[in-house]
Order: sequence, then C-alpha cells, then structure tokens
Amino acid sequence: MSRGNSGKIKRGTVLWLALKDLRHEFLVTLNLILGTAAIIAPLLILFGIKFGTIETMHNRLLNDPRNLEIRPLSSRSYDQAWFDKLKRDERIAFAIPVTRKLASTVTLTTLEKSKRIKADLVPTKEGDPLILQNGGTIPHGHHAVLSSESAKALGIKKGDTIRLGVSRYLHERIEKKWLNIKIDAILNPRAGFLKTIYLPLKIANQIEHFKDGIAVEELGWKGVTPEAKPVFDGLFVVSKKKIDRVDQIRLISGTGFSRIKELSATEAQKISGYPFEKNRYIYLLKPFKNRVMQMNVKAVSLKLRGMKAEFFPWIEPMDVRLEIDGVTTNRKLYAAPASWRFSSYTIAVKNPHTNKGKLTAIYNKNSMQIPVNIVKSPYHLSYIYANSRLAGEIALLKDRKLVYNPVSKKLLVTRRGYAGFRIYARGLDDVESLKKYFEDEGIDVSTQAERIHDVKQLDRYLTLIFWLIAVVGVIGGTATLSASLYSSVERKKRELSVLRLLGLSRAALFRFPLYQGLLMAIGGVLTALFFFVMMAYLINSLFAEYLEKGESFCTLSFSHAGIVLLFAMGIAVLSSTLAAINATKADPAEAMREE
Repeated sequence: MSRGNSGKIKRGTVLWLALKDLRHEFLVTLNLILGTAAIIAPLLILFGIKFGTIETMHNRLLNDPRNLEIRPLSSRSYDQAWFDKLKRDERIAFAIPVTRKLASTVTLTTLEKSKRIKADLVPTKEGDPLILQNGGTIPHGHHAVLSSESAKALGIKKGDTIRLGVSRYLHERIEKKWLNIKIDAILNPRAGFLKTIYLPLKIANQIEHFKDGIAVEELGWKGVTPEAKPVFDGLFVVSKKKIDRVDQIRLISGTGFSRIKELSATEAQKISGYPFEKNRYIYLLKPFKNRVMQMNVKAVSLKLRGMKAEFFPWIEPMDVRLEIDGVTTNRKLYAAPASWRFSSYTIAVKNPHTNKGKLTAIYNKNSMQIPVNIVKSPYHLSYIYANSRLAGEIALLKDRKLVYNPVSKKLLVTRRGYAGFRIYARGLDDVESLKKYFEDEGIDVSTQAERIHDVKQLDRYLTLIFWLIAVVGVIGGTATLSASLYSSVERKKRELSVLRLLGLSRAALFRFPLYQGLLMAIGGVLTALFFFVMMAYLINSLFAEYLEKGESFCTLSFSHAGIVLLFAMGIAVLSSTLAAINATKADPAEAMREE
C-alpha cells in the first residue's frame, strides 16, 4: 500500500482500491451497472419524450404569432388614450389600431391591370410579430407586404409594384383613387390564407378618411375638411323687456336647452367674466347634459325674433397657457361678447406688449396650440378673451382632439377612435390573463387560450406520470444498490480488516463503498445516456415527417443530463451509506486471528 513521506496513506489510495476491487469483480460490477442503466434509461426516454413533445408544441404555439393574438369580436370606438394605456402593460408585446371593416376593403391590380383582386387592408407598424416572424419586413411610406394568397392571385413577387384602388360614393357619384405600392415581402402561408395587404397605419388612416368623404391633402384627394365646430356650455339672453314664463318655456322647448335662469347683472358678470349693461333682463340657458352648437343658438334667436334681444354664447372658463416672446403665463379663457368685434384667432389680454403669441389649451390628455393675434382687453380683469367662435372651438377640446392646420389656418378635428385592434401577448402565459382583462373591461375577444391551456394540462399530466414511475424506479434502484453494496462489504470483511491492520482508518474504510456506489452510478448513467441517444434518434427518425426543422419528439438538454447524473450520484451515496457504516466495523484483530 502506498504511503507518503510522513507515513500516511497517499491521497486517492481508497479510490484506487475501490476501482481495483470493481475490476476484480468485473461481472458483478457489470451486472450492477447494467441494472442501474436498466432503471435510468426508460426514465430518460420517458422524460425525453415528455420534454421533446411539450417543447415542440410550446415552440409551435410561441413561434406562430396567431396563437398570441387577441382579437376583438365586435366593433367599438378605441381612442388613442386607450392604446397609450396598453403600451404600459408589460403583458402586451404589440398593439396597433385597426380601421373600420368597410374602410379596409381595397382593390389590388397589377400595373398592366391584367389581374384584379379584392383584399383586406391591415395596418402595421414597427415590431409587428405577424410580419417579422413570417418572413416579412415592416413597410414604410407607399410600401406594403402581401399575404401569400394575394401574391399568388396577382402573380407577383417581392420587389414588384402594384396598384391599390379605393372608392367612395359622394355627391351621388362614385369616386375612385389609385396608389402605386411597392411590395417589400411576401409572407409565409402560415401568416394566413386570406387575401391581405399590410400597409403602414398612416396609409390606412388616409384611406379611411377618403372613404368617409374627408379630404386627404397629402395625396391630393379632395373632400370635406373636418373643421372644428364651436360648442357652448350655455347662452346668455339679454333683453330690454322681461320674458314672461310662457316664452321662457318656449326657449327651452325644441332648442337643445333644458334649463333657464334669470340673473342679476352682478351674477351674470361673475359667470361670464365681463360686465352687462344696466337695466337689462339677463337669462342664462343651459343644456341638460350635452353641450350646444351654433344651430341651437339660432333656434333660440328665432323664438325671440322681434324682441330685439342680444345673445352671448358662453363656455365654462378653461385653463390655458399663453406664450409671448418665450414667456409663458397661465390664464383663464372666456368667450367675449360679439360687441367687442374680435377677428378670427384674436385674443384680448390686459396691457399686451406685443401683438403675436401662442395659445395652448389642455384638457385631460388632449392638448392643442394655435398662433394668435393679441389686442388689448376692453375689460380690466387679467383674463384671456376670445370671440365666441374661437372660444367654442377650443371648448370642443373637452370632447375631441384638435390640431391646428397651418396651411388652412384652421382648427381641425382628429379622428375620434378606431373600430378595432390587433394585439399580441408577450408570452403564452399572458394570453389567458389578457383575455380575462379585456372581458372585465366589457370587450369580448377571441384567443387561443384554450389550446394553450390544453398544452399546459398535457405537460402537467405527463410530469405526474413521469414522477410516479420515477419514484418506483428510484425506490427499486436504491434497494438493489444498497443490498449489493452491503453484501459486498459482508463478503470482504476479512480484506477490510487487513486494510485496517495496514493502517487504513475507519474514515477511509467509510469512503470505500461510497466510491464504489458513485462509480457504478456514473457508469449506469453513462450507459443509460448511450441507450437514450440511440432510442431518441430512432424515435425522431420514425416521426420525422411530422417534425419541422429543429424540432424533435424525444430530446434532452445538457442540463437535464447533468441533473440526472447528480441525482443518480445522490441516490448512490444514500444507497451505500449503510454499507459504509458496516465497513467501519472491520476489526484489525480479526485479520490477525485469520493469519
């Protein structure tokens, strides 16, 4: 037996002896290794099939964006603020508005007009998973991506140019416009089997506006301009004569107003922000809920024709910011009476030192900014006054988004909302929670949540079956290995006693069966892995026609193999502990008696 200079046994001697002993009993050792492999190999194959099948199904679900899509089942209006809210939801990977169905049907033709089809227009933008994961690129400008069915019907390929036609019925005649569109990509058939063209959201909006009869200036398509129409919160009626009760009722009957109240000059001034003439009868008319328009004011004036009454449309004061020469101040905006004779986009302030500025109005998340001319206010209070039309247009900001068009120099109304959406969840686990979220919001949606749930259930049941079989195998393997190692120690009691006589400590003898158990476990795992590799190759070959590139029905990762090895070594240590304790009972005196 090898000893060091200090007389102690060299490091590794016990391991070397354990190896020599296993080699001496080669058939017994081989039998235990194959027995261990016979337990581990079926478990590896079962787990490999479970892991490979579930992983393949999971990847197929995850790699097909349609399984992550949340689709609305009915149309309603979704404003931009609603979509901005979705951007902050970490469960959502992509969200984009969708225009109305009637506005999303377009005509596609080849340049020579030899082929013509009807196709669905679908808006897209950066990050669209349906396009990016199906061989496409995100289009910009007058570029598009086609579905495979559209490309097949038109007989075109990537890089070709087609014509896109849209039509509308306006002023008792049909109008049709055409756009030349370059095709950047043709999507894989997996993206869908409908005739579809994917265009930037901006183009989709322009087409919807055209079909609604709205002018699209960027494309030169004529139509009406969605100018902001003034709205009012009430109307002051000022008369030299008192309006009797019967006429008061007539003023709120069929005019859009529902309430009327007589005010003193002081009360009226406090509400309107400007003084009224003395010795006048002043009445404030208000609607019940919705605000009124210019036609409602006209309806009241018709009811009082002949009475020489004056009418002052009124808005509730709005918080605005006035920017002059880079200096911004916050003020209240009031509607001025017509007698002040303000021109369009003119405001009055107290003691102005310039005649140009910018007026910004903000209401909740809506905001707008317009250039204004500035004049001196006829009234001394530090309010901002605008003529009733401009004040009414700005008041529309409470209901609609407004934008100032520098070309027409008018306030325009932007779209109210979108008819639908395309939303994709970030992961499979997010689909079901998003479905519940939208249903709680009163939005019926369609998802692949049931299919995803079925895959999860299958994974759960296969895992349960695997562990049930594994427990039985582990118990049987532990019992077999424990009995084998214990009987081996019993057979070698004399040899172990001799080793004790030669100076081997009890701790060293304790490690002897541990090493043997570990070596046999490692050998069993490696043998089992060898059989697994062969069987996995055979299984995947048999089902090759059902698998796509990179997929497999039976597979394990390197981490799985490492876990199995560590687990087997742990079982080996547990199994050999009893034998190791028995080995420490070897008595050197027994070896001397034998001699």
